[in-house]
Amino acid sequence: MYINLQNDKSELKLAKIILLDCNERLKDAWIFDWSATLKEQNSMIYALRIIENEEIVGLLKLKNEQGMLIMDLIEISSKNIGKAKKYIDVAGILIAFACLESFKLNTNYKRYLTFVSKSNLIDFYKNKYGASVSFGQRMFFTPEAALNLIKKYLHIDTI
Repeated sequence: MYINLQNDKSELKLAKIILLDCNERLKDAWIFDWSATLKEQNSMIYALRIIENEEIVGLLKLKNEQGMLIMDLIEISSKNIGKAKKYIDVAGILIAFACLESFKLNTNYKRYLTFVSKSNLIDFYKNKYGASVSFGQRMFFTPEAALNLIKKYLHIDTI
């Protein structure tokens, strides 16, 4: 999937979301060790990659467990965190993509995306992205919230 990603100078850069293969070597410093995750069964690792320089600005791990799509991990590159970040809305784009993938399910969980949040981020996910709390730290996106994110970040109006 291709998307225009806005940088810190309000320029649009063409980017793509790709499924990484298990032999991919990640160059940048990541907080999470993705190398073992790339080889896990039942997991799909997606990268948001800038076309012109092949830089990966975000990673997303999705798992399908018993017909339910789970956003298991999301990480923004260390170069793109805080006030010095180069690209805008990387996390929003990856979350919207995960929501879009949930629309492809052929189970009772179609159009629902679930995840476990760190406790200090629950309000952030609720307020910024429209996520709902299921129980404890388990959260999910309803089909309506998912569609809103898909429209906002991926600019897709109909699914």
